[in-house]
Amino acid sequence: MQEIKKTSEAPKNKKNLLKQLGKLISDSFDLLRETLRFNDAHINHEEVRNNILKDIPFKGYNVWILICSIVICSVGLNINSTAVVIGAMLISPLMGPILGLGLSIGTNDLDNLKSSIKNFLIALAVSLLTSTIFFLITPLHDAQSELLARTQPTFLDALIAIFGGLAGIIAVSRKDASNVFPGVAIATALMPPICTAGYGIANGNMHFFLGALYLFLLNSVFISIATLVIVRYLHFPFISFVDKQMEKKVKRYIIIVSAIIIIPSAYLFFEVTQESIFYARADKFTKETFIFKGSEVINHKFIYDKKGSTIEIFMIGKHIPDEVIWAWKQELKNTDLNNTVLKIIQNKDNSDELAGSIGAKVKAGIIEELYQKNSLDLQEKNTEIDSLKKEIKLLKGASFDWNQLKKEIFIQYPQLDNLSFGKSINVSPNKIDTIPTLITLWNGDDKSIQLKNWLEVRLGENDIRIVTQ
Repeated sequence: MQEIKKTSEAPKNKKNLLKQLGKLISDSFDLLRETLRFNDAHINHEEVRNNILKDIPFKGYNVWILICSIVICSVGLNINSTAVVIGAMLISPLMGPILGLGLSIGTNDLDNLKSSIKNFLIALAVSLLTSTIFFLITPLHDAQSELLARTQPTFLDALIAIFGGLAGIIAVSRKDASNVFPGVAIATALMPPICTAGYGIANGNMHFFLGALYLFLLNSVFISIATLVIVRYLHFPFISFVDKQMEKKVKRYIIIVSAIIIIPSAYLFFEVTQESIFYARADKFTKETFIFKGSEVINHKFIYDKKGSTIEIFMIGKHIPDEVIWAWKQELKNTDLNNTVLKIIQNKDNSDELAGSIGAKVKAGIIEELYQKNSLDLQEKNTEIDSLKKEIKLLKGASFDWNQLKKEIFIQYPQLDNLSFGKSINVSPNKIDTIPTLITLWNGDDKSIQLKNWLEVRLGENDIRIVTQ
């Protein structure tokens, strides 16, 4: 009897367990939904809409703020200062018409859509003109890393624009967006690419201009699309009625524009990824493979090309036999570095090519070593020259015409009985030096000072010491 009872309770316990598990999963989803939900009844659609629309117009103070931020950003790109570029992005008013585009499309607001497009083009023209003028008059024309980083947009930039735009419109829908909006302005980075495009115009570099302008448009389009998505998710009311046919057409246009913008960035992202993978694999292969006793790798160069890449290795020291180089090339074929050519440059049989191809760091090291050696040699020579000068000074006294000097001295100083002149060695704790010394014997007034001054001029000596008897 007890056995039958246990058998009947087993399915019941199993059913209770499954019920509890189902409730746990349901509660977890409810908690997750409640945690992530931001579409609540406290959103004032009209207030949010007015906050976005008031930042759309570009006239008066908005234009001057934009000009100031463009100049600041251009200076930051010119001097390669990330901090200055970030500061410019924080004060830029460029987000206004871009958010306006998304809001206008999402609410079928044709009037504000036209206004957003017009003001967006005005902002674009003012930005390009200001940055172009700046880069035309600046004395610094070299492209720094801050500029170069904005010339080749990728799919990752599209992701940044999408999530930056989502954060921006979500923040705007809240009553306090002050903590989020500065971060959105920095993350989406609308200012640097438009300034880089101006640099491209000023320097006649179409690669810079097109790449940077594409990045700016990429960011702008996907910020607008993110805004459109959130506007519809938050159920903003439509401003004007649009029939189903027109709604489908607008959606089709959005998809086409998005595809046109994102496909090139996806292709560029794929290329950049392939190049990064090549560099990582080539670096690993170089460190693990090129080991030969008596020789060492002084530099390497990786040249990526989708048609066929090259690894150049510059070696110095003992000559590497052809069979070793052949073995290295065979090992390269067995790696993931497909369609890659290995080139070994040695110092013995390719000295000219080696000298012309070694990297800047190696050249700098060689130049520094030569400079230090030359400095030491120059220092030794200067010491030797100083020593010879002292010896010349010691012997210089014997080269004077003392017969002529004797006549001149005794005519001017008849009271002088005798004089001695020569170089005496002065020894002190700090140094040893030679000093010109004058010893006089007078039979009348002692005029040693006058005689000293006259001899200094006559003999070209300085600081003659007087000793009187």
